[in-house]
Amino acid sequence: MGSRRVSSFAGAILLLAAIAIAPMLHAQARAPWVGRPLTEVLQALQSDRLRFLYSSQLVSPSLAVTSEPRARTALGIAREVLAAHRLGLEAVEPGVWAVVPLGEGEAAPAAAASSTVDPLAEVVVSVSRYSLGDDVGSAVTMDAAALGDQPGIGNDPLRALQQLPGITGNGLSARSNVRGSDPSESLLLLDGYPLRQPFHLAGYQSLFSVLDAGLVDSAEVFTGGFPVRYGNRMAAVFDLRSVDPASDTRESLGVDVFNASARAAGTEGPWGTRWLGLGRVGTLRPVLHVFAPSAGSPTYSDLYLKATRGEVDRLRVTANLLWSRDELPITDEGRGEQARIEGRVRYGWLQLERAWNDVTVQVWLGQTRIESLREGSAMQAGIVDAAVDDARDARLSDLRGRVRWQPAPRQSLEGGIELTDASGHYRYDSRASYSPAVTALFDRDALVVRTARLRPRRDQAAAFVSHRWALTGDITTEAGLRAQRLATRGDSRNWLFDPRFGMRWELDERTNLKLHWGRFHQVDEINELQVEDGLLRFDDPQRSEHRIVGIERRLDERLSVRVEAFEKRQSRPRERFENLLNQQTILAELAPDRIALQPLQAQLRGVELTGSYREGPLSAWTSLGWSKAFDRFERGTELRNWDQTWSLTGGARWARGPWLLSGALNAHRGWPTTELRTLGTGDAVLDPRNSDRLPLFLQLDVRAQYTLRLAASELALSAEVMNAQERVNACCSELGVSATDPSRLTERRLYWLPVIPSLGVRWTF
Repeated sequence: MGSRRVSSFAGAILLLAAIAIAPMLHAQARAPWVGRPLTEVLQALQSDRLRFLYSSQLVSPSLAVTSEPRARTALGIAREVLAAHRLGLEAVEPGVWAVVPLGEGEAAPAAAASSTVDPLAEVVVSVSRYSLGDDVGSAVTMDAAALGDQPGIGNDPLRALQQLPGITGNGLSARSNVRGSDPSESLLLLDGYPLRQPFHLAGYQSLFSVLDAGLVDSAEVFTGGFPVRYGNRMAAVFDLRSVDPASDTRESLGVDVFNASARAAGTEGPWGTRWLGLGRVGTLRPVLHVFAPSAGSPTYSDLYLKATRGEVDRLRVTANLLWSRDELPITDEGRGEQARIEGRVRYGWLQLERAWNDVTVQVWLGQTRIESLREGSAMQAGIVDAAVDDARDARLSDLRGRVRWQPAPRQSLEGGIELTDASGHYRYDSRASYSPAVTALFDRDALVVRTARLRPRRDQAAAFVSHRWALTGDITTEAGLRAQRLATRGDSRNWLFDPRFGMRWELDERTNLKLHWGRFHQVDEINELQVEDGLLRFDDPQRSEHRIVGIERRLDERLSVRVEAFEKRQSRPRERFENLLNQQTILAELAPDRIALQPLQAQLRGVELTGSYREGPLSAWTSLGWSKAFDRFERGTELRNWDQTWSLTGGARWARGPWLLSGALNAHRGWPTTELRTLGTGDAVLDPRNSDRLPLFLQLDVRAQYTLRLAASELALSAEVMNAQERVNACCSELGVSATDPSRLTERRLYWLPVIPSLGVRWTF
């Protein structure tokens, strides 16, 4: 019943949007591509991040664009105009594409509102046909089409990346665990600048990222073994690049159950300043008011502005602004929790780029502001009576520089510096009292009072250098060293050194072998001090060591497979805090099951087998993984909460004419859990931590899209269903009291998201 009501509400939104824009559908727009030679179009679409390789015999000057492309990205436009002449694109390396003839019987890519490319064509595992400029490390690249075509909540690019091998999420949060690591151990960059808090509602589950899929042009993902230019995170790197305004100047309006968005781009002024603007507001609040009032009333919005002037061969200057805000009043009557959670984040940075023949220089200068507020209470008879007031403010100023130099055809050097000046303000007060049954069960104090008034300041400095060398035609090595140092109010630390080494060996034209070893250090950012759990000083730097070996084989033009084994050893994990039973609580630190964990070591290891297939309008991929993630304590080893032993993920996409169908599957062994048992005496006891497991987790998401081509615009209608198979996936447990004896504790199972349908419409003109 609830699903039908959500679908009806979303349908009403769709109908209203269609009626509102109907009078404008016949507006005329210019056709900037029709009639232009293909060589001229490919040249216009190229940038320092996108290059095309082709012969004059294959792309002759006589070939011209026959119809106006529908694609929104430069790569999508190139694919569409080439397809009309039975030509396609094949990845040579990230950012470099070769024009090739389409095989006999191979269908040309079909156009769609969001893209004209197959996701598998754009999920390029960097293992074949490398140039010296390609990374030796194991990376996966997804472009805007692959990100936008994935089914998922809120058209969120970070959620779409959870479909990649080694990356997992719980379905509720947009944060990811990468190869057994904590989400806080991943680095996220947008155009080379760090986004330290990239989520809406970060104070409660981090439900959405602040990035719209229409903002991201490509994403390069390292699930381990990343180069020395990436630092201060020890698990993974998500390196995102925003859309170049020069490649797509069309406007768009869109609305679905989760967001309403508007996008505009253009070129202005005598100097040809290129600009892009994209804004979103959340539309989830009215839906929840009608269908799930107990889920809260979230309000969220974000804005991204970008202006670029000049070219790299002279000097290119790009100004960026990313702003977001969110607010969540929420009440959970079952647990007696009520809270108001607010967040505001602002990023502003300048990027300067200059290239000579063999040298490229990049400089970033920016500032980050992160503000958050949480206030609320938890009153549950027989369990807890607590309240919290938490306000935080963090400011970070960054100066970063990077130089690339290729002194010889077979060698290249890269070096850079990073300087960060950060200050914070913490004002925290909480008071919690627990019942005798709770204090006995969890062995904790009956009364916990915490107060913090802190103004920390941290200065960080880092420098790195790497050398890439093509030893032979088949073997390329990369050796690098990263050094970083931090000071907290004059408390200087010694320099931390991270050596890293990688090798790529092309065994033959279809087979590639990669090896990597590296050390990674991570220090807490100014906004990461966990005062809510009683910490009044920053923890010591964490340290991890990666060992990775991988091999890929391209069986034919349609099918390729990859096997990669990894091991990560963390010798200095920081103290972390978890809720033993319930990960969905609103005010986590007030919950009675909150515990502290201080591992001596951690080990994360596994093997991933990935295969991809593409033929005509159909593309598909799947990944089977085995892994183990555990912490070592003095008392022995314990599994991490997200250890899943084995996992199976996969996806498929079919596009023909105006239709696009896609699906994504996520299955894994149930995560570890701690069970509450009741003895014959009526007393409750806990099993050893994470000694039990939840049932199998299985989720299938599907998406269908139909694009209506109009005279001067196009209208894309989409429908999505998350958890389409209506599976009830167990999440955790909720603590309660017996109705007949308030002194007795009970346990009730909780679950992840139910079936979530969504309808959307996007008008591009």
